[in-house]
Amino acid sequence: MSTTKFLLVQTNDGAFEFRDLENPKIVMRKQKFPLKRFQNPIAMGSCDSLVLMKTCMDDNEYVLWNSYTNEYRIFVCPYSKGMSPHGCGLCYDSGDDECKVILIYTSFYVVYYAKRNNWIKKTNVVSKRIEKVVNGVTLYPKSLKCSIGISVIGGVFWSFSSLEILHHFVNTYSTIIYFDVKTDELKEFSKPYLVSAYQLFCLTSLKGCVGLYGGLYGDITFGLDVWIMEQGGWTLLMKINNNNSYLISNIVLLGCTRNGEILLQVGWRLERLVMYDPKRHKVVQTARISKDSKHDRIPICSESFYFPIEA
Repeated sequence: MSTTKFLLVQTNDGAFEFRDLENPKIVMRKQKFPLKRFQNPIAMGSCDSLVLMKTCMDDNEYVLWNSYTNEYRIFVCPYSKGMSPHGCGLCYDSGDDECKVILIYTSFYVVYYAKRNNWIKKTNVVSKRIEKVVNGVTLYPKSLKCSIGISVIGGVFWSFSSLEILHHFVNTYSTIIYFDVKTDELKEFSKPYLVSAYQLFCLTSLKGCVGLYGGLYGDITFGLDVWIMEQGGWTLLMKINNNNSYLISNIVLLGCTRNGEILLQVGWRLERLVMYDPKRHKVVQTARISKDSKHDRIPICSESFYFPIEA
């Protein structure tokens, strides 16, 4: 597989801009989503070259799309029965050469095996905890939005608390969970020691590992701490000084380049891309996303011909 990566910026007319991850000002190409009845879809997660898509009107039908080759597969969840998922995710199991889609509902979760084209429905201790949270947040409609999981090597991560079902924020009241790609189980992830009172962090993916970024009160006027979970434990990767009073909700850490620069999506509408060089401790590049683009979290994809097919 190629290591070349790109940002997939979606425009309001249903097209996608392929921007160079190393230089996000450069639009390498632009193309329409191939499935006409899925025009202007929502990107629900990405893993390598694959992107999970759905429409805003249908919580049963999904599309797995190779953004590089423009191949796609439509699949329908047989267990939804009119319910909307609280969380979704996409990951790759290298042991089985299998792409897996995870949908988390109120009392259970399902896994779709793209290569085998089949489903399983599961419940465990974690899904029962999520069910308790769901039953307690009926007055918080915003928390019912489907949360896109953070894909890393080996799994997909989310967080939840007593007030919100699934999201990316981590504080002292949060529980971090993940889908283990080897066992197909939802599991709890031990909360990092670095998360203390008055601090707010957000989950991200860095170098294939789960990471956290944030700081005091979730206001990065005080600086943005970036941590990464490696085999030896949590390591402070860098501290980014900030001259703008953005809240953590106005920043998305998308990933890093081959040279180690950090790519951030920032702004009150997440309308700018910022490249930060930790070696020089400064912003080295900025790019504005078109006003005609969707300002959601931008998927990062690889140039790869991989596409799961039936065995």
